[in-house]
Amino acid sequence: MFTLKRRAFNFCRIFRRRGNLPRNERGSAIIVALVILAVLSLLVQILTQSSTTESEIAGSDRVYNETFYAADGATELAAELLEQNIACPSGFTKNNRGGLIEVSNLDFWLNTEDAVETPGDGGDGEQPRDFFLPIGYTPGEPHTNFTLGGRTKFALGGAIEMAAGYEGKGKAAAMGGAHLIYDIATQRIGRAKSQSIVWTQYRHVTGSEGSCIDSP
Repeated sequence: MFTLKRRAFNFCRIFRRRGNLPRNERGSAIIVALVILAVLSLLVQILTQSSTTESEIAGSDRVYNETFYAADGATELAAELLEQNIACPSGFTKNNRGGLIEVSNLDFWLNTEDAVETPGDGGDGEQPRDFFLPIGYTPGEPHTNFTLGGRTKFALGGAIEMAAGYEGKGKAAAMGGAHLIYDIATQRIGRAKSQSIVWTQYRHVTGSEGSCIDSP
């Protein structure tokens, strides 16, 4: 009888122990830690990807600005070379200008405004360029192309008169001279296949050109 009670008592103790196992929460800490670790890993991945994207955007913006300002600044160079070309009535006799600029059209100052289109490298379907820089660039490397074309516009006179017909009071066509109005298009091919095209207008007063400088 005593043995039977002892066995029943031991059985109850085992049953209580086993019954307590599902309520043991010591393993839940590991699960919570793993969940937190997974969330943190996801956040780190998102932040890293966002940082990479922001860096790429900043890099692209820098390349764009670099290409644009190179094209914009090239218009000043085009105006100077145009003045030199106008000073030589027959145009240049040499293609190489200062070892930096290659002139394809030696008398480009005679171009009409209809000849001005978006410049290109002169390939299939592209507008031939009047000049470009730098000389000897490798295809795909940064370079700048130029096209120019102008038209003649007569300037109003400076004589003081009571009336000058349709010109109006105090104006006259006498001694007015003429201006050459040029359209200048510059195309800059920059890094990472970036491209920027700038159009500008330049006014040349006839008679103001200097001496012809045809040497490189």
